[in-house]
Amino acid sequence: MTKVAQMSHDGLARTIYPIHTPFDGDTIFAASAGVIQSSVNIVGTLAAEVVAEAVLNGVKQAKSAKGYLAYSQININHRAAK
Repeated sequence: MTKVAQMSHDGLARTIYPIHTPFDGDTIFAASAGVIQSSVNIVGTLAAEVVAEAVLNGVKQAKSAKGYLAYSQININHRAAK
């Protein structure tokens, strides 16, 4: 499970820049119920994909707060035109 947690950090690195700074709280925990057997490589790879998707979903679903605009409120077409 340590290796799966380590591999899942790739999902953070795919979606967050900069990553692994001292104050970003990028901690991932992994646990297993031991019900299904699988290769650690397969589980770790899938975990990285799930983490990346979770970060993107979180950004897309976030609401603005304390004067900061949320992703959903930014005009993406305007940014691409610059």
